[in-house]
Amino acid sequence: LPTGEVAASQLVIATSHPIAHVVSAASDGAHQNTGANPFLRWKVFEALAAAGHRGCDLTDASLNDVTRFKSQFGGDLEVSYQLESPPSGQYRRRRAYAEARRALGGRLRKVFRR
Repeated sequence: LPTGEVAASQLVIATSHPIAHVVSAASDGAHQNTGANPFLRWKVFEALAAAGHRGCDLTDASLNDVTRFKSQFGGDLEVSYQLESPPSGQYRRRRAYAEARRALGGRLRKVFRR
């Protein structure tokens, strides 16, 4: 605003990947009804499209109020899961052995060449 006050803000992660990510968006409660936040979001979409991005992941869209807000922009809301289990003991041992062998391999070769 002309006073220097921030009405709305966004944190966008945009790399060389075709999909950018909006990590956070917020606005001052006093300016909620001005439309500053949706306007800023639209301007970000325009800038990302001009930079060659094909999509924008609006993270945390699983919350009800957030889902309704973000669905206004069209696109697809998709649930994405990532499952990761701790590596097994056998995997950790094999990896440690391979790393030790790689670290010592050059030294051992030099010793046996003499």
